[in-house]
Amino acid sequence: METSIYCPLGAEQELSAEYSFELYQSVNALNPLYWNKIVPEANVLMQYDYLRMLEELNAGDMQFRYVLLKRNGTVAGALYFQVVTFHGQQLINYFPETNGSFWKEWLKRVTENLVNRLHVKLLVSGNVFMTGENGFYFAADIEEALRARIVRKAINHIQAEDKGIRAVLISDLYEPKSTFDASFKHRGYNEITVESDMILTLRPNWQSREDYLQDLQSKYRVRTKKV
Repeated sequence: METSIYCPLGAEQELSAEYSFELYQSVNALNPLYWNKIVPEANVLMQYDYLRMLEELNAGDMQFRYVLLKRNGTVAGALYFQVVTFHGQQLINYFPETNGSFWKEWLKRVTENLVNRLHVKLLVSGNVFMTGENGFYFAADIEEALRARIVRKAINHIQAEDKGIRAVLISDLYEPKSTFDASFKHRGYNEITVESDMILTLRPNWQSREDYLQDLQSKYRVRTKKV
């Protein structure tokens, strides 16, 4: 069912009463003119038509939340969230090989049994399918500390509406660090450091997959072929 909820932001002391936002549970309830007005056209992953397609393709598998920030009644920001259920079973493939060791095999079975019981409803700012800062856009004159408070306020309202959400992920915050990042850490959020984006410079002699494999070290060539 398409719903929208008007949420005043005045409840958080640091925010001016001139700010408010509207929370939507379906992209179809949004006015595309308002949404695309604040989101740059170059960011395809947050354009209205892309979000509508993504929602249609994942109907029943995940939920979506859209927030329009308004300042004195004029759109000043757009925030996009996905609600997904994280299953511990998804981690099993990342467990190391036991190499036939009895105790390692026993420990692996015990760990798998515990992990398989893990089911967490997760609120993600942005797009779980793509890397990049695709969770929100604001008017240029809204400074970063205020942006962080607005994002937290939106998260609080979403969690108040859906009590099943147990964790929140603000993904893909790139270097250099800013007051936006620091504001979340001061409010109890924890930083998770991940590997850099995997960017591969193509060599001129790579005319086929076999050319690439020949340039790998032997052990990596074996692993690649195994995968």
